[in-house]
Amino acid sequence: MGNLSKLKTCNNNFEAQLLKGALKSEGIVCMLSNENMTNLYGGMISAFSGVDVMVLDADYDAAKKIMTRAEKSMDEKTKALDESMKDLEWSFG
Repeated sequence: MGNLSKLKTCNNNFEAQLLKGALKSEGIVCMLSNENMTNLYGGMISAFSGVDVMVLDADYDAAKKIMTRAEKSMDEKTKALDESMKDLEWSFG
């Protein structure tokens, strides 16, 4: 099959699953490492290891480009959401 390389260490399983989905949608085969530890220990494990997204060596360069594009898109969406919510007033009671 080929050797695997670590593309990124994510802080949590959710982030890793988003990246995995972006890669899979572009035809990149990947796997997650430490996923079960993160599910078991929650946020505590990110201080020690996180979830590693692994890809085939042959796909590493393409996966890096996809990851960069996906992260940029998420940053833009987060900024747009922050901007749209800046004038909201919250009240409780």
